Amino acid sequence: MTLSRIISRLAVLAVLAAPIAAPLAASAQTASPSTTPTTPHKATGTARLQKRFDAANATHDGHLTLDQARAANWKMVVDRFSKIDIDGKGYITIDELANAQAKARAQRAAKAGKPAPAGTVAPPVKG
Repeated sequence: MTLSRIISRLAVLAVLAAPIAAPLAASAQTASPSTTPTTPHKATGTARLQKRFDAANATHDGHLTLDQARAANWKMVVDRFSKIDIDGKGYITIDELANAQAKARAQRAAKAGKPAPAGTVAPPVKG
């Protein structure tokens, strides 16, 4: 079998396979939720938190101030800013915010008598 004949057969196969391949490729890109692997809640929550932090941080320096949180109408951060800014710098970082949220989740879980969510540290038990 010559090279030109092999190439010609491959071309015919490609033409015949195209109507089948296109819908398969499209369905792979828009897979239904039942076939799409689930992303852990923590990862999606962290991505959402990072996106919101970046949008509120008008100076894009990684330091969110109280004024920036107010301007972004981020009530949760505004209300708890002094608790999140534990070292009193006048700004918070994404890590401080994520840690504060993890601590709050763990405290709510402990109060409800449930184990702390994955990736969080349970608060100390008051005795």
